[in-house]
Amino acid sequence: MKLLSILHQVVNRKSYVCTEIDLDDLWDFLFETGFIYPKKYARFQANKEQIKETYAKLYTHNPQIARHFIYLDRGTILGHLAMVRFYRSAWLIHHHAARKTVSLKAGLAVLDQVSHYLNELESFAFAHLRFVYCYYRPDNKFPARVFGGFTRAHPDPRVCSQDSFAYSHFTRSGEEGTLPQGWALGSSTLFDLSELGSFYRFASGGLMTQAFDLYPGAAGRLELEEQYQALGFRKEVYLYSLRKNESLKAFFLVNCTDAGFNMAELTNCVSMIVLDEEVPYDMLAMSLRQLSRHYEGEEMPVLTYPLSYLEKVSVPFDKVYLLWILNMQYSDHYLEYCQGLFRTVKKTP
Repeated sequence: MKLLSILHQVVNRKSYVCTEIDLDDLWDFLFETGFIYPKKYARFQANKEQIKETYAKLYTHNPQIARHFIYLDRGTILGHLAMVRFYRSAWLIHHHAARKTVSLKAGLAVLDQVSHYLNELESFAFAHLRFVYCYYRPDNKFPARVFGGFTRAHPDPRVCSQDSFAYSHFTRSGEEGTLPQGWALGSSTLFDLSELGSFYRFASGGLMTQAFDLYPGAAGRLELEEQYQALGFRKEVYLYSLRKNESLKAFFLVNCTDAGFNMAELTNCVSMIVLDEEVPYDMLAMSLRQLSRHYEGEEMPVLTYPLSYLEKVSVPFDKVYLLWILNMQYSDHYLEYCQGLFRTVKKTP
């Protein structure tokens, strides 16, 4: 990392990789750029001190599970992007922000840094860089152009895939209740993972089950959890299946981390995959109520796939997120695309 940081500064002296950072300056930057907006801050209030402690460990201890990229000019943070290793061989890109007055230059600079970083380290086993992924809103023009544009340029889902998820907050209320006869919620089996893979290949053909270690024989999950815990972070993963008469109806990926580890709580939520769109939503709601015991507070973030299911049963949701995943075997293609895009954008008046 020290060597990479030096090399990146040869190209651009304002670009830093995992540099020491003043946390007060970082918080000011996140508020001023609008990355932390009032509604998001209100959700943080109950865990404010814990979140500040988490970020102190992430940005001052430089743990091996995290990377951050900073565009710094005269001591002022102008652009920022972070990455965390969240699955065995998959890193999450998140927390991309830039000051509006220089958003084009600073925002592009940190993305340029990351594209080079990924390409430079992809071939090293210690980097655990088989996949890189992010979530973004379809109406957010900047990532839609950078990430979505690459997907359109390379429509093969084995190279790069994109799936739509509904994001909502499930409110825990009342007693858990008991599922009707014939229905059961329990730990997922290897057969369930195999069936999930078949469903996802048919529905999407993308990279999610590979990147998220959702296939029979996936190893390394406990090793990564232990690494998080040794560094003072919480990371727990649980896999659950909802069945009716032994037939798999829905699958739940339950991720638990420290509050604020990801500011949209996309690392501290349930990903619900509905395999049978005829399943009554009441059965899913009862399952979510049982799973909410893994989380503190009254609300639990939920990502639902496919999006069409909630639309079909007329269940409201807060927003839509696109899950973008890149197969790092094609990192050269992505670097070439980014370099061409950034040259074009920089020339635009």
